[in-house]
Amino acid sequence: MTDLTLDTARTIIAATRAKGVEMGLKPLSVVVLDAGGHVLAFAREDGSSPGRVGLAQGKVLGAGGVTGDVADNDAAAALAGIAAAGLTGEA
Repeated sequence: MTDLTLDTARTIIAATRAKGVEMGLKPLSVVVLDAGGHVLAFAREDGSSPGRVGLAQGKVLGAGGVTGDVADNDAAAALAGIAAAGLTGEA
């Protein structure tokens, strides 16, 4: 796994949130983990349930996890965020 920086994590989060808005998704929670599986950055949009950080962490396929809408939509937003950071994600 590529070592992630805080700036890269912020790019992933911003692009994921932007894709969620573009798709008209429910409020999202987005987490980015470092190579050790520890939270590097997390954002919970207004209106997203407070307990979503654990759900987002549980969905992580590598760099980031998203929760808030249906699984396919969460994955699409996550992949857009990961791609915006110049990384490749898998669904």
